[in-house]
Amino acid sequence: VTDGNNCTGSSTPIEVDAATAISTTISSTPESSSGSADGTATVVATGGAGNFDYLWDDSNGQTSSTAVNLSTGNYSVQITDANGCSAIDAIFVDLANGINELGLSALSLYPNPASKNVVLSFTTDVNGEYQVKFYSTIGKLIFSDKSEVSGSFSKSYDLSELAAGVYLVEISNDNAKLVQKLSINR
Repeated sequence: VTDGNNCTGSSTPIEVDAATAISTTISSTPESSSGSADGTATVVATGGAGNFDYLWDDSNGQTSSTAVNLSTGNYSVQITDANGCSAIDAIFVDLANGINELGLSALSLYPNPASKNVVLSFTTDVNGEYQVKFYSTIGKLIFSDKSEVSGSFSKSYDLSELAAGVYLVEISNDNAKLVQKLSINR
C-alpha cells in the first residue's frame, strides 16, 4: 500500500472467527400449590463462546441454569457467554391445577415463548386417551388433538398459522384437566 506521500507498507490479513449466536431452550415445572414456591425454570444455552453465566430476575437473582423455589409468575433469564455476548429468554411458571389427577410428571411446554413450533411432553402413570386443546385468551378453540398415551408423551405442534399473542393449552383425560399458558412471538 502506498499513501499520498509515497510511503509504503504492507500488512498480513488477520482472520477472525465470529462466535455463533446464543440460542436457548427454556422449560418450567409448575408451582404445586399456591404459596408453595416450589416451581422451577430451566434454560439450556447453546452456541456463543466458552462457558455461560446466568442471571434470573427472581427475588434471589439466581445464577445457575435452573432457577428453583419459584412461585407462579413470569421470569426472565439473561445468559452471557465468555465474550460478553448475551441473550435473554422468558418463561411463565404456572400453578399446577389437576396435575395429580392427570398423573403427570415432568411436564414441559417449550420453547415458551415460541415462534414456529412448541413441544408438549410429559410422563404419566395414568394411561389412556389424552386430549390437547389450544385456546385463544377469549376461549375460542384454535385446534384440538387426541392421543393414546402409555407412560410418556411428546409431540411438536406447528404454530406458524397462529398470530403472536397469548394462548392457553389444555391437557385433559377422563379424570381432570390442566391449563398452561403459551406465548407466541414473531
